[in-house]
Order: sequence, then C-alpha cells, then structure tokens
Amino acid sequence: MAKYEMHDFYCINCGRKGLPCQRKMGRMHGEFHRKKLWCCTCKTEVNHVEVRNQEEAGVFMEAFNNGEYKLEAEESLCAVRS
Repeated sequence: MAKYEMHDFYCINCGRKGLPCQRKMGRMHGEFHRKKLWCCTCKTEVNHVEVRNQEEAGVFMEAFNNGEYKLEAEESLCAVRS
C-alpha cells in the first residue's frame, strides 16, 4: 500500500498558506517546487511554493519577508493576465 505525506503550499504573492496536498512518498518533488494554484486571498491563479515540513515553511517565510519572491510573483501574475 502506498504511503502518503501531506505537503503545504504557500502563495508567492501574498505569503499565505494555501490548500494542502497529499503526495505519494515515491513521487516527491524537489525542495521548494512551484505549482500554479488558485490563491483564495489573491483571488487569482499564481505560483505557490510546496513545503514538506515546518522547517521549510520557516525558510520560505524568511525568504518571502526578504522580498525574494516579489519579481517571480509579478511575472506569474502577468502571465495569468495575458
């Protein structure tokens, strides 16, 4: 039987936690994998960063607060609007 692990997704535009997703243990993505998802806060489809645990969530929030995702978020939103 396949084992699953819950992963969280954080919006790179607003920094808020999105909906979690189950991943099979054998189908893990790399660290800080991006996925375009609907953000309930931004009300648009934007890239989200996948985090596997609380440690990665802390690293993401620190990078987000330092503005490391600002340009990527703007490019993601421009792609959706066009």
